[in-house]
Amino acid sequence: MAVTLSDYTQSAKPGAYGGSLGYAQKTGISGFASGWVGVALDEYGNYQNPTEGRQGGPGAIAQSVALRGSGSGTVGYRWLAGTANLTTFGAKVGIDNRASKTPAPGYRYQVIVDARNDAGGVTSISVNRDTSGAGTAYSSLISVPNIYDAAKAQNFKQDSVPNYWQISFSGSTGDSYNIHEIGALRICAQSMLSPTAGVLGGFNIIDEAYARDKYDALRGHIYTKLVGTSFKLNVAALNSDKSDIESTYASGGDKSVKVELIDDSGASSCNVSAVSCSSCGKQVIATQTMTFKKMEQATDKGFKKSADFTLNKAYSRVIARATEGKTVACSTDAFSVRPLGAALVASANASPPSASSLPKIRAGEPFELEAKVASSDGYTGVLKLFSEKLTAQVSSQGDTVETGGLAGTLTPESLTVNAGPVSATYSEVGYAYLEPGTYRDDDFTSVDSENGDCVKESVSNTLSGGKFGCSIGNTTRLPVGRFIPYRFDTELTKGCPAGDFTYAKQAFPIRVSAKNFAGSVTQNYAGAFAKQVTLSDGNVTGLGEFNPKTILSSGFSLGATPALIAAGPTQPITTSFVFSSPPQPPTSVKLRATDTDGVTSQGYTEGETNIYSGRLWLGNAHGSELLPLPIPVEAQFWQAGGYWATNSLDNCTSFQISAVGLSNPTQNISLCKTQFSPSGTLTLSNGRASLRLTAPGSGNNGSVDLALNAGASASGKTCVSVSESNASAANLPHFLPNPAGRASFGVRKAPLIYRREIY
Repeated sequence: MAVTLSDYTQSAKPGAYGGSLGYAQKTGISGFASGWVGVALDEYGNYQNPTEGRQGGPGAIAQSVALRGSGSGTVGYRWLAGTANLTTFGAKVGIDNRASKTPAPGYRYQVIVDARNDAGGVTSISVNRDTSGAGTAYSSLISVPNIYDAAKAQNFKQDSVPNYWQISFSGSTGDSYNIHEIGALRICAQSMLSPTAGVLGGFNIIDEAYARDKYDALRGHIYTKLVGTSFKLNVAALNSDKSDIESTYASGGDKSVKVELIDDSGASSCNVSAVSCSSCGKQVIATQTMTFKKMEQATDKGFKKSADFTLNKAYSRVIARATEGKTVACSTDAFSVRPLGAALVASANASPPSASSLPKIRAGEPFELEAKVASSDGYTGVLKLFSEKLTAQVSSQGDTVETGGLAGTLTPESLTVNAGPVSATYSEVGYAYLEPGTYRDDDFTSVDSENGDCVKESVSNTLSGGKFGCSIGNTTRLPVGRFIPYRFDTELTKGCPAGDFTYAKQAFPIRVSAKNFAGSVTQNYAGAFAKQVTLSDGNVTGLGEFNPKTILSSGFSLGATPALIAAGPTQPITTSFVFSSPPQPPTSVKLRATDTDGVTSQGYTEGETNIYSGRLWLGNAHGSELLPLPIPVEAQFWQAGGYWATNSLDNCTSFQISAVGLSNPTQNISLCKTQFSPSGTLTLSNGRASLRLTAPGSGNNGSVDLALNAGASASGKTCVSVSESNASAANLPHFLPNPAGRASFGVRKAPLIYRREIY
């Protein structure tokens, strides 16, 4: 005999007789319908024999236990594992005791299938036996840690575990006969489902997708139907013991059968028993009478398709009832009738993917969204949001609809059908696409979805394998938009962070970030959905403006301009503040950003800095040609009192001394008779520093002019060694025009060569 696990959604149909034991195929005979595994207790021994059309196995082994895998029709059901003759090892007792006059040996067997890790590709199966009779001393006969690996080792692919199994028992012999009894049967599982049927009556009603078949007639299902869409049902007349189709029904004369559809929602289903079916007082929602004709009996053979039914209202659970005379029977299966779908309507209805269409809604700002179903459908359920169905317009494309953008967060989490508009929000920029099934109800048709009588998580109204989608939801894509940032935030790095100021005309890094209501960066603000941004003084001093004062849309990537600190080749955007009428006393300015859609940083985070009108001063110096000569350098700013003063906060300004050019040597001084020493980098401390020229030596009196190449380009020569070289650029354009001074050697500070005072 064999214990079979098969797909619950398919009617149980045994396989071939003889050594196939009702599970495996045989030449010209199909194996068990949708069989997943067959466990054989094989007294005769041919279950492991690759003969008669069976595939795989070591050969005939009597008194053995063996497994065969999944199959369909005459393909598959391949050998997976098996024991040797049980009389040759262990207890040395086989499957059956042929000499016994009473049932013997009465051993207990366990078949354990563990599919809890099937999602990870692991399902184990084992067969154990207890020869003690107590049921407490099981020993292993077969252990397959992973049926998929075992199948691969036999060069075939084992089918995936179905949603639900049904357990069947079969047995067969060849030319002989035998008797096997099953006692103390126990079935343990994580969950058990009973069929949606009770006791069969004189008829069964099944879906029109089924062909005439004994097993389908007894246990076939009725699939989900659509409101306003016609369908037919197959009515099968059953024989007296309800084990097969009564093929001679109507052979003696025409038979009129009334077929009713009953709204079976609520408690106490009417198809749980013959009594509840015949006495059911629930609402009949459709009726037709069909005739099994004597003249058509040879064709119908007790199995006939009804005329069209059309239900114009949604029902969560419907059963069919057939009545002929005193014979009344209900369908073993219930089904649902769902609306064709829900229409989603949004006030955010700009035409995608245009980056200028109206209306425009700030990201995170409420707009209206509602779900509608024809009131005549009688459905007022709740559609849940399935955000994985949400897509977004790619920001690089503003001419044709193209998904691939970052899909933001959409609210609300659910919509009650026909409850009117509700407040909705979306967290990103551009356009969101509510793809079919973004809002849907997966529960209304649970009577079907749990049994595979519709396509799960689908809102399709097109048959697939004879089945519609299970879900009620939007069946078409709904674009919503155009969404723009809720606000900008601006940041800046001050020209001299330690001193808390920036010089006028000094370039400093800035960053503008587009954000939604919650303060998260809207990453789709880029490409077609980014706009040109204008920079202005948020303090509205009116004393100047930023230069440059615009950021092109191309400056934005993933919702922001580059970071303030350079990352590899990516450099931050810089700007400067220029006074209209310099010099001006220290002035605080805020970095305000506003784009052409009106998105602004006003009222939100804005970078701020003090702007100083500044200059760099090189002093004139004179001294002996025999001594090194210091030349003062000073950063100055314009005081509110109307004069230049030392900027003691400046510990930031620095430049290469090679940026100071030397020119116009006079008298006995020639270029590079005096050189800068040290000649590296000069950094101001509290706004001051000194350049140092070496002593030109005795007899080398005269002067030389100094000028700092403050800008980005340089001219002239410098002396950082005894040989002249080209001057470099200081890259301090905010100190233009070039500060200059003169160094004079051999010039006395007073008319006296030597003075001595005696008291």
